[in-house]
Amino acid sequence: MPALWAAVLGLALAPMAGCHLGRPPSSLPPGGVRLDQVLVAAAEPGLADDLRAGLQGALAARGISGSGACPLVLEVLEASTQDQGVDATLRVQRARLRLQVQLLGPSPRRVVLTGERSYEAPADDGLATAQARAAAWQSLSQELADDAVLWLQAGVLP
Repeated sequence: MPALWAAVLGLALAPMAGCHLGRPPSSLPPGGVRLDQVLVAAAEPGLADDLRAGLQGALAARGISGSGACPLVLEVLEASTQDQGVDATLRVQRARLRLQVQLLGPSPRRVVLTGERSYEAPADDGLATAQARAAAWQSLSQELADDAVLWLQAGVLP
């Protein structure tokens, strides 16, 4: 009878023999990465600073930033806003950010990330609209920075 149980247990565990438990190995070079350049052609004030701060924070939070590491270049391919709806008191706009992330070094790679965020502000208040737009850019910068770090670590996107 014990031989029968061993055979049943062996058959039950056979499909799991090829499974790997735990985290996949990192696709990063030893020493981590360092943010080298943030290239922004768009005229959005503070966008370059938001991207730099977001990516440096995300790299540090995951412990993969280094000083002698492979350089990382961020390039904003698109930073645009578009009206989604306007009435007498409220304006709804959508901010779209498209970002190219390039890891340079011995095995270079790149990915293009895109994010969108809607925001609203009073239709007749330019200051409130500018503040809402800045908050949208900051949120998009952080979201895409987190996605970029996930891509750097595992080579996949969420």
